[in-house]
Amino acid sequence: EYEDKGARIRDAGIYTQSNIKVNNLVRGRSYFYRYHVDFATVAERVRFGMLIKTVSGAELGGAISAPSVADAVEWVEAGSSVQVQFQFSCNLTPGMYFLNAGVTGISDQVETFLHRALDIAAFRVITESDCLATSIVDFQCVPTLKFSEGI
Repeated sequence: EYEDKGARIRDAGIYTQSNIKVNNLVRGRSYFYRYHVDFATVAERVRFGMLIKTVSGAELGGAISAPSVADAVEWVEAGSSVQVQFQFSCNLTPGMYFLNAGVTGISDQVETFLHRALDIAAFRVITESDCLATSIVDFQCVPTLKFSEGI
């Protein structure tokens, strides 16, 4: 993890649509990745992020809470706590994966990490017998075969 600069990430986990904490995911289902950030100092232009990685460290994708610093949360008071939640579809093939969490803000006129936690949560996509996907991401490709009569 990165050294915190007035913010601290805690309680990262994955939850089902029924608000049950899980670490075994089913391909094709939707989940919530949730964590909390406690602010010890005032923070300006705050954005939150998440990233899914393979066990070998390849970054597969993620999201941020605002597309630019101008769209970020203007101000977070000292002593505040923010629950951050990202909904995502599990489009990964069976295997183990890690999640990162991050919070940025403006410090000395530059956007910087106020805290970043690497591999703070892990999950497994369970094996299915009917999975046609290869490699890491399931693009939901649908094969179609069309046979012609012999010549």
